[in-house]
Amino acid sequence: HNSPGSILSWPVLQVDYPTDPAKVAALLPPGIDPSDTANVHLGFVYDKQGEAEKAMGYYEKALEGNAQDVQTMGSLAELYAKSDREKDSIAMYERAIEAAGPEQRVTLRSKLGSSLIASKNFEKAAEVYGALVADAPRETRQRLDGFGLKLGTAYQIYDDCLDLVGTEQVVGKTHRTDLAKGKL
Repeated sequence: HNSPGSILSWPVLQVDYPTDPAKVAALLPPGIDPSDTANVHLGFVYDKQGEAEKAMGYYEKALEGNAQDVQTMGSLAELYAKSDREKDSIAMYERAIEAAGPEQRVTLRSKLGSSLIASKNFEKAAEVYGALVADAPRETRQRLDGFGLKLGTAYQIYDDCLDLVGTEQVVGKTHRTDLAKGKL
């Protein structure tokens, strides 16, 4: 049973209202532009009700009226990802990233990267996180560079130790080949 204050159960929100932007604009007083915020709000409501298809439809309608609405693009990209529409999700995140300001790009790239990892698209995730790092301040990039060098050196030492004392079954290559080639 819904509480009297719950608008999610109102019958008016459960009807699809096709609108003609020109007719809506004609009803408004001069100087007020029609917007697609109603479609954004309906998308949000349907998303919260668990009706992803309807939510995506309203977000898509909202973007027809305002193709540069970064927040709506991000919401739609998340819904595409949840609905196993990976290609649509990636395309929408990339569109949002292109339209976004610097701070929004960081958030969107992070969400896109997480979505790609969840779908096991590691190569594309690495590209997205690389772009995220590229937008980072110089000091952050320098610190990450130092970390990468240390991590690479640690791995190389580990690999050299395996070459010296590891078995061919464990190492996956002929024993002591790096030593013979002078690669230690």
